[in-house]
Amino acid sequence: MKRPTPFFSPVSILFTLIVFSILGLMVWRSGGAGFNPGAVTAKTRTGQALQGFTSHAEFENRCEYCHQPLASPQNDLCVRCHTSISTQIASGSGLHARLAPSSRCYTCHPEHRGRDFDPSQFALDRLDHTTTGFPLVGKHAEASCVDCHMDEPRPAVSRTCVDCHAEPEIHQGMFSQDCSGCHDPESWKPARIDGQVFDHARLSFTLERHVQDEQGQLIACTACHAAGLPGGAAQAATVDQAVCASCHRDLSPDFMGQHLADYGNDCLQCHNGGTGMRGFSHEQVFPLDGAHTVLECQACHPGQRFNNTPTACSGCHEEPAVHTGYFGSQCGDCHTTAAWKPAHLQAHSFPLDHGEVNGVDCRTCHPSSYTTYSCTTCHEHQPDEISRKHTEEGISAAELPECARCHPTGKEKG
Repeated sequence: MKRPTPFFSPVSILFTLIVFSILGLMVWRSGGAGFNPGAVTAKTRTGQALQGFTSHAEFENRCEYCHQPLASPQNDLCVRCHTSISTQIASGSGLHARLAPSSRCYTCHPEHRGRDFDPSQFALDRLDHTTTGFPLVGKHAEASCVDCHMDEPRPAVSRTCVDCHAEPEIHQGMFSQDCSGCHDPESWKPARIDGQVFDHARLSFTLERHVQDEQGQLIACTACHAAGLPGGAAQAATVDQAVCASCHRDLSPDFMGQHLADYGNDCLQCHNGGTGMRGFSHEQVFPLDGAHTVLECQACHPGQRFNNTPTACSGCHEEPAVHTGYFGSQCGDCHTTAAWKPAHLQAHSFPLDHGEVNGVDCRTCHPSSYTTYSCTTCHEHQPDEISRKHTEEGISAAELPECARCHPTGKEKG
């Protein structure tokens, strides 16, 4: 007789059914908590209830809210509560609408990582911002999220520059709001136009002296380009020159009246906006070298008077009292523009002390001019005796006044 197998006895089968019934009842009563891989988050970003719950932790034991295997895709279960995401996807707006249809919510927002885990922050920390349609490059890559997304929850923000960056006062209202025409995220300055760094001097007019007005206020582009620049950088040099005359007439009415009468109102023909003049070289009139190179224009042209400016040294420099009337006006014979002192005459060919402790005055030997000298001013000579003695030495009467040739040290036996 064959012995029955105990595993399939009526008692074992009954016991097994009882155990599985109990387990099934426990699972049913716990909502599947027995299969829970970990605590779900208690974090909330809005504080508002969705489907009656403010956080996932409040329905942790209702696994069917998020898991219905073979019945419903998990993504569909997510958007049943998160209806705003569903609206974004349906309307094709917002970040979630840009994600691939095959994307799974749990890829960016994992769960069962504890009460303090924040699924939304986890997604933001790993977000590829390129998917938003606004790549973070240049200076934008250095910005923190709250610099642009200042409110909670993080809303979508405008991609228009002026919505984040105040339009510079200097060109307010002059250009379109598409800043990318001149600027890029790498840096606001320098601006680039047609691929080249923009420099107003490229337009033959530097802003060296047109950054601020006489009151220290910033000069806006519209001050000179009142009609704006609808054609962009190519028209930046186009300006109604009546603006030049009007502004400068307010500053110097008398001068401008005469200046316009003398030279006309084509200001840009001569002026480049800086200290120089277009097509003009000061070398043509008076070379500016040495100490003259650091002078301001008004030092030689007070009151902005340019005609008939003297070119002789004495026209600007007062003759020193030490040689007044002695050396004439040819200052360049002894002095240079590098510095007034020392003069070229740095080593006197005749000892200046000549037996005196503190030397003698120039007029002693040069009574009429520094180009001539006389020793008889001091020395009492007997002309006949001096002539006889020097004749004996072979010195002619014409050579006799040139005392220093034979007495370079001032001594008789020199």
